Amino acid sequence: MIVNMRKLILSLAVIGAMVGMPALAQFDNTLNSLAAGSAVPSIEIDPPFPKPGQEITVSLKDYRSGSQGSAITWSTNGKELPEMKNLLSFKLDAPGSGEVLQVNAYIANAALGDTVVNVEVRPYYLDLVIEPQTRVPEFYLGRSLPSIGSSINATALIDNGVNPNNLIYRWRVNQTVLDGGATRGHNKVSFPMPIGNDSIISVEVSQLDGTMIAKKNLRLPSVAPSILFYEVDPLLGISRLPIVKSLLMVGNSATIKAEPYNLDSRTYNSPDISEWKVGNTGATTLSGNPYEITLEKTQVSGGFDLEFHVRNTKEVLQGAKKSIKVDF
Repeated sequence: MIVNMRKLILSLAVIGAMVGMPALAQFDNTLNSLAAGSAVPSIEIDPPFPKPGQEITVSLKDYRSGSQGSAITWSTNGKELPEMKNLLSFKLDAPGSGEVLQVNAYIANAALGDTVVNVEVRPYYLDLVIEPQTRVPEFYLGRSLPSIGSSINATALIDNGVNPNNLIYRWRVNQTVLDGGATRGHNKVSFPMPIGNDSIISVEVSQLDGTMIAKKNLRLPSVAPSILFYEVDPLLGISRLPIVKSLLMVGNSATIKAEPYNLDSRTYNSPDISEWKVGNTGATTLSGNPYEITLEKTQVSGGFDLEFHVRNTKEVLQGAKKSIKVDF
């Protein structure tokens, strides 16, 4: 029967072309009608992967020809919902963690017969823990942020006591799939921060049979590494107030510490370039700490520019340079 219908459609298309009719459009529309007439009803939920207790929208998708006017009876876990009778869409709350909600729709149609469709709502908590491997000072109250080229550790945590080894994880950063594709038990990944003001990291979690149970996306901001200078007192330690533009040396000496912000920890620990300049002259540190320098007066009054530069020569964006004015 299907073969005969296709022959009929092709014949109509040829006749239409002979008399100047838009035969191709008629052909497409006829195929669409056939596809719609043979469609199977289904129930969709939005969002497709809800959190426990989250409000969801339940919608009946019935594209069969003649399905208009069907009598629809809804039920959840076997309990009828009379207030939702004949509705094509309505809202309800997803069940709690570890619980399952069975949503059923009984469709009665005089021409098409009776049909029952259902969907299972099994919500999961899915959290993404992002740990940029960048450095900020110990006294800084905020958290470190990713910078271009810095390493990032990401961990997917899912509830309901599911063993990560019994799940499949598919990680993506922007359009790049990590680790070559979906991997069993791989709920942790590390990756370098891409170039750009921000990036999107996403993870899809599936059961071993391939059924996706959770999905999450996060936008990661990217910042440039920077440096602030702080004065170090031999008794009180490092000042919490940075030196903004200039420093007035009151005593005969002053110790200055350069504190990089959001610099990759690998670069901080083993920089290819770690250089101080007093005026235009390179200076060496005597304390053994490449981020700290002690200045001494050599005359009664004067001034000079103090500059510090740290950088990874293989990842040139992993670095920063800063200078201030020192007066005495």
